[in-house]
Amino acid sequence: THSVIGAIVGFSICTPNGVNAVQWDNLAFIVGSWFFAPVISGCVGALFFVALRKIVLRADNSFDRALTFFPVLVAFTVF
Repeated sequence: THSVIGAIVGFSICTPNGVNAVQWDNLAFIVGSWFFAPVISGCVGALFFVALRKIVLRADNSFDRALTFFPVLVAFTVF
């Protein structure tokens, strides 16, 4: 996405309208998503890890719980 957006902005600047051809507010939204998306996905991943650690890994019968939760986790990942 970085390359595509950079190419679109570059070609837009080369048009007769110049820098006015670029919608800078939309570009700011796209660039902001490049920073916020990894942070949000990291937080969601951390929440899943903490929940799985508490529910599955730290339980007395962790092997049985892992066998129970594994198909659910695979289905959640695939779909």
